[in-house]
Amino acid sequence: MHRIALTFVTAALPALATADDTPAAAASEDAEAAAEPTGPVNYTVDTANSVLIVRTFKGGLGGALAHDHAIRSMKTTGSVTWQPGGEGCNFDITVDVPSFRLDDIADRKLLGLPGEVDADQKADITKNMMAEDQLNVAVHKKMTFKATRCTDTTVAGMLTIVGKSSPKKVPLTITVDGDTVRAKGQLDFKHSDFGITPYSLAGFVKNKDELVMTIDLKASK
Repeated sequence: MHRIALTFVTAALPALATADDTPAAAASEDAEAAAEPTGPVNYTVDTANSVLIVRTFKGGLGGALAHDHAIRSMKTTGSVTWQPGGEGCNFDITVDVPSFRLDDIADRKLLGLPGEVDADQKADITKNMMAEDQLNVAVHKKMTFKATRCTDTTVAGMLTIVGKSSPKKVPLTITVDGDTVRAKGQLDFKHSDFGITPYSLAGFVKNKDELVMTIDLKASK
């Protein structure tokens, strides 16, 4: 009887030793994997390090005397919720219209636009841009983009300008690096999407309907 019991205990010992001797590195990897987020992560827009610039295009018979313009938001705020693949995403972005900067030389270079626009021209163009029949800044001080449908390459939602909303599918490359998410891309859209007639000076010098928005949005935990 004692010999049988001793044999049983001896046979069990290798199995017990194997369970107790799990390599420390493997255990550490398992712990790290368990710590990885399993759902969407919330980020706050980094206003100082985000870029949002709209390019206008010159037209009309006097187009050769005019400029394409670079209009940059200096105050883009909001939040981004993101996980790889886009499941559970949410973009809630607000642009402050009075913050717009027109034709700064650095912005023009960023868009590949030649030449400079002098201070007097900038003042006149800004006044026209903010007028009642254009951005109507006295009434509409905010533009917004809200989206809840995303993939790794597109974000679909509603863009609202001068109080009018238009559905947009924005091509974006979205990357996550540590505590930061970055969304880069371009959106082609039009004045007429929002009921705006492009600015025209007696039909001789005017803006085309087409617009292009360059986006480099950064947000952090």
